Amino acid sequence: MLTVSLLSLIAGLFGGGEPLQEPTEHGLTREWSPWRGEIGEGFAKNARTVEVKLSRAFGLTDTGSDFTHNLWLAQVQGGVMVAEVMEPDFWFGGNLEGTGQLMGGGQDRPEGAYLFGLNGGLRYHFRTGGPLVPFLGGSFGLALTDIGNPDASSKFQFNQQAAAGAHYFVDRRHAISLEYAYWHVSNGGIRQPNAGVNAHVVSVGLAWLF
Repeated sequence: MLTVSLLSLIAGLFGGGEPLQEPTEHGLTREWSPWRGEIGEGFAKNARTVEVKLSRAFGLTDTGSDFTHNLWLAQVQGGVMVAEVMEPDFWFGGNLEGTGQLMGGGQDRPEGAYLFGLNGGLRYHFRTGGPLVPFLGGSFGLALTDIGNPDASSKFQFNQQAAAGAHYFVDRRHAISLEYAYWHVSNGGIRQPNAGVNAHVVSVGLAWLF
């Protein structure tokens, strides 16, 4: 199911979207806009995003991990708006986005280790009417790591994220992003011990809208 969702997302990102030109009421054409009006007034259906992010994971033990796991991660994320603006007359109106994410990096505490991941998820962008566009999101996927016992006893892992953040659009197509996520990595009980790797993850990045 995850593979099918990611393939559908990739297909949406690179084909089948809105045309680059759209007709006007006078029969002329203009460049297609990823916004339904001015910045912050909601995205157009099929608008696409690409983001690059640098992330710092701060490990914690009070949710089950035996050790604190601190990591540096690089992330590349793509997305497509799956619907027009929902509930435009209410403060919580906005757009739902399907996302796909690749991540990779290394642990520097308690010892060196690698981690790579592939996630699919959803993200909801609030319609604010201004350049600051907050969002909520979540994702689930697969991970490969050699962090090892007792928190990640097998190389194959699952990873889950719940996130909140915001984009600040410097123009109609470019934004700076800031994001917080709670992150959990474990093997789902496939192998024991399976205490899991838990962390607060802070990310900064750049986003492109097209």
